Amino acid sequence: MTLDTDQQAAWHDLADVLGAKYAPHVLFALDADDRRFSNLRRELDVTSSTLSRRLDALSCRGLVSRRVAATSPPTTWYTLTDAGRDVVAALSTIDDRARVVPCGDGTCAHLSSPASLDCCD
Repeated sequence: MTLDTDQQAAWHDLADVLGAKYAPHVLFALDADDRRFSNLRRELDVTSSTLSRRLDALSCRGLVSRRVAATSPPTTWYTLTDAGRDVVAALSTIDDRARVVPCGDGTCAHLSSPASLDCCD
């Protein structure tokens, strides 16, 4: 598959957004359930400014939606969009693959078990 210049730019843009610190964490947290800003901040142990930047970037790309409830003070909820769910599914597949290291003898070592990495020595 050959990517034209616009496609390459889109891939690089998405990689930059998803590669930013806490971006995958935010997506996986929202995949489990909608969250309020304060709940996400506590759950991910991230600063408000960092979380706000990540949510803005993910929202700008259509992966996360923001809903403000007319309460006093206002309550803000975040949820994954359909595109966000698609990205989480792709990230889950990549994560599964990243945890498996192929060994020279044709077997695989799983990173969840450090002792199984001996085959790569």
